[in-house]
Amino acid sequence: TQGVSSAASDVYKRQVTVVGTATQFVITYRAVPSSNCIPLRANLSRTAQFVSMTNCPTTGNVDLVLTAR
Repeated sequence: TQGVSSAASDVYKRQVTVVGTATQFVITYRAVPSSNCIPLRANLSRTAQFVSMTNCPTTGNVDLVLTAR
């Protein structure tokens, strides 16, 4: 299966990358502040659409990686 890749910017002007195949895709939000990562991850985990998500630190920034199938 051939992969597809795309990049865009989110409201925080950080790079958002989406890479996928026919069976799964990965969304990467670069340098998300923990104050945004924690509530975003909590809301997204309720959807049950992602098979894995990066844990958010209590301080600093993190590259938030979400994998869905």
